[in-house]
Amino acid sequence: MGVSSEGDSSIRNSLFRATTGFFNLAKAGVKNILGDEEQSVIVQIVDELVSGKSTSLTEAYGYYDPSTGRTILPSDGSKSVYEDVIVFVVGGGNYTEYQYLQTYAKSQNPARVVLYGSTDILPAKQVREEEGCDP
Repeated sequence: MGVSSEGDSSIRNSLFRATTGFFNLAKAGVKNILGDEEQSVIVQIVDELVSGKSTSLTEAYGYYDPSTGRTILPSDGSKSVYEDVIVFVVGGGNYTEYQYLQTYAKSQNPARVVLYGSTDILPAKQVREEEGCDP
């Protein structure tokens, strides 16, 4: 006695819904970590530092001011505004952060120059290989 095509269709629909739900949860998790262009943590940090703002997000971040030759903390009370920025991430950087920073830089008036670097940036294929996902 075989399963009817109506039963096959029901099973396929259930699997499709479960798979779609799993991918939506995974996507939401990644978005919570990276944010979107306006809510990206790295963009918020850069914007606050270059605008001279200090919030709980940036109060402990130091930045180097080449005009004074010293490292400045936002809590020092400096209200300098910067146009060009170098962002260097210790640890893994990613193309999404880079793209968000470039979008941010172009959206400023006048446009800013934002250089982005990190100790390591891997393409997706290499990440998969290092995780043992690809043979």
